[in-house]
Amino acid sequence: MKIKFISKYADWLLHPVPVKKVIPDWYKKLQIFVDNDMHKPTIRKCVPVLDAVSCGYAILAPTDIVFTKSQQENGQMLVKVQLGRPGNIQRPDVEDMNYQVQHHDKIQTNYGPVYDDEMPYTFKLLNPWIVETPPGYSCLFTPPFNTERRDIRIITGIVDTDQFKNHVNFPFMMKEYNHENGMVKIIKKGTPIALVFPFKRDNWKMEVVHEPKLYEKHMNKWGWNYFSEYIDIYRNRVWKKKTYR
Repeated sequence: MKIKFISKYADWLLHPVPVKKVIPDWYKKLQIFVDNDMHKPTIRKCVPVLDAVSCGYAILAPTDIVFTKSQQENGQMLVKVQLGRPGNIQRPDVEDMNYQVQHHDKIQTNYGPVYDDEMPYTFKLLNPWIVETPPGYSCLFTPPFNTERRDIRIITGIVDTDQFKNHVNFPFMMKEYNHENGMVKIIKKGTPIALVFPFKRDNWKMEVVHEPKLYEKHMNKWGWNYFSEYIDIYRNRVWKKKTYR
């Protein structure tokens, strides 16, 4: 299967990449075992966590995104946004391309679990890429998983990218911040902004099953004793490799 990221600026724009190329630093630095003791594995040993930090595609910030905060005469704080710093953008038409950060009306995110009073600023990233998938396939767009960065968060959404041939933009929220240098905050060029997971659309029907014998059968085969007896049993006998090139 093939997913396409389309842009008229693809000859110079920082391209989306497979997530395995931007695995978080904390994960790469983590030892597999505590004090080299094979009986004390860390989360680095957990294959489902490995899948979460290495599957899918990442859309990256193609320039530095600079937020400058200043206090107005009425006492309110104003946050200005600009793309890039001197020497960061090489193309003169960057202002004309479909990549911008706009202020977003916070009233749209003031409800339900999306609301976070620790994130008072709401913006919209105008993504320069059109994402195209084969017929019958959609994409989940979500914040990076298990990342160190918790000061910005896009809102998760699903788009039928086999039908929608336009830019998928990302409303995102940002935490309050203070900075000694002019109250500036920077999202650096190359920072993963959103993860993209293509998936096939299917019609599903849920069933809740009361079958004690089936339950016991599964637990006898796949219970904790079985996993603890065989090292890497999940990786070797259950796990299927996922490929995102």
